[in-house]
Amino acid sequence: MKKRVLFVGLTVIDIQYFVDEFPSPNQKMKTTPPLINIGGPAANAAITFSFLGGESTFLTGIGDNPFAPYIHNEFRKNNIDIIDFVENKETEPVIATIITSLKSSERSIISHYPACIDYSSEIEGLLNWDEYDLVFIDGFYPEVALPICKRAKDKKLTVVFDGGSWKSATETILPYIDIAICSEQFLPPGCNHFRDAIYYLQQKGVKKSVITRNEKSIQWSSGENINSIEVTKTNSIDSLGAGDVFHGAFLWFMLKISNFELALKEASNIATFSTRFKGASEWMKHFRTEYF
Repeated sequence: MKKRVLFVGLTVIDIQYFVDEFPSPNQKMKTTPPLINIGGPAANAAITFSFLGGESTFLTGIGDNPFAPYIHNEFRKNNIDIIDFVENKETEPVIATIITSLKSSERSIISHYPACIDYSSEIEGLLNWDEYDLVFIDGFYPEVALPICKRAKDKKLTVVFDGGSWKSATETILPYIDIAICSEQFLPPGCNHFRDAIYYLQQKGVKKSVITRNEKSIQWSSGENINSIEVTKTNSIDSLGAGDVFHGAFLWFMLKISNFELALKEASNIATFSTRFKGASEWMKHFRTEYF
């Protein structure tokens, strides 16, 4: 098995500043130069999966804008095969400004949703369906994600969903999801607790549900019982992208060892390790020497 995953979702330019204290209203603050990196849930997951040894195909929207050469170059450096569904079209890049506290590792993020696109079924002709072991979607670009999910189900491929937060189109996608890995902030309508969210996902036909809760225990269920996995404690300085790292690592271990609970544990350990470093990808420079 090649361990190849089709990722579908958002590409962002992350501009991240580190401060001792969050600024107050009307305050001007000087700090060190920001980190500028590729971001986005599916993008970071694809990069993590590729780093660990998998083969990533990423269906995303980049288009023609001043950041496009940088974005393509970064994906090439990370061995990601890109399929750009707005190729050669003039686009507005999605940019996120992040302010991270060095004292608490907490962060504030300012960004915007990507523009809607006109879906073309020609996209599916660019995909080598027989090569994929899994499909991963982050819930952005539902006009693309939904038909891809439907096609994946026809191909009997497992579809994994990143539920960072509830979005207006989420409900239309859930019937095609096999595994949902959601944050504690993922609260469907009428849900007030992660247990409510797990029950909601089960009612929609999701076979396995996972709720991550930062440094608190991971909750997961594949039936009536809710199981718990403790998260390793560490000296965290930046949690940006840790959830995305978790998703990419989970996909890798799921394909490598075919044990759902153990894959969650291994992914949690790597995500925790990533928070010891600034930015969403700096951990990769230290992984081989410090993690093992």
